[in-house]
Amino acid sequence: FQAEDGIRDVERSRGLGDVYKRQGKMERLISDLMSLSRLEIDELKPISSSCSIRAIIEDLVKSLKPLSKDNNVSLSFKLAKTLSFVEGDPSQLRQLFSNLIENAIKYSGKKSKVIVYISKEKHNNMLGVVVEDNGHGIAPEHLSRLTERFYRANSNIEAEKEGTGLGLAIVKHILIRHRGRLQIDSKLGKVTKFTAWLPKMKKGK
Repeated sequence: FQAEDGIRDVERSRGLGDVYKRQGKMERLISDLMSLSRLEIDELKPISSSCSIRAIIEDLVKSLKPLSKDNNVSLSFKLAKTLSFVEGDPSQLRQLFSNLIENAIKYSGKKSKVIVYISKEKHNNMLGVVVEDNGHGIAPEHLSRLTERFYRANSNIEAEKEGTGLGLAIVKHILIRHRGRLQIDSKLGKVTKFTAWLPKMKKGK
């Protein structure tokens, strides 16, 4: 009887664990849907604030170190201390780069390297912030659809990682509000780069 009771206790624990897991995923999904809804409402609102990209990235890299360690991924950044400010909403840009960096950590694969740096490409008065990893890569047929809601390039891997499928859609809408754009480049098994292009601070501001 004691053995049977022990088995039942294990089964109950597993059942409760599954319930809490599903509840957590539902809460994250609702949170992301609410974020998207707010972003769509705010898309045409002008931005009157500025922020330091370096400060945002530096803080994010520190806070995401435990996640990178859990996933056996190296995380670092190379941003000059003199990096200029951009016109932007600090909380939205933090959410943008948090989504990009977390995705790179979760989906690039074990022992991969994630690094954040400034693109050397030149675009008129735009600053390109690159989140690069040397992991699995993304097949070409998926690249144009990655910012669609709930689109998954690899359903099996991404389902295991508890993603909502809305992270890149949120990134896209934040960049629309900031008059920026997202550039995605990837080679299977070699390198993936997500570049967020943002307007530089106008002179005199």
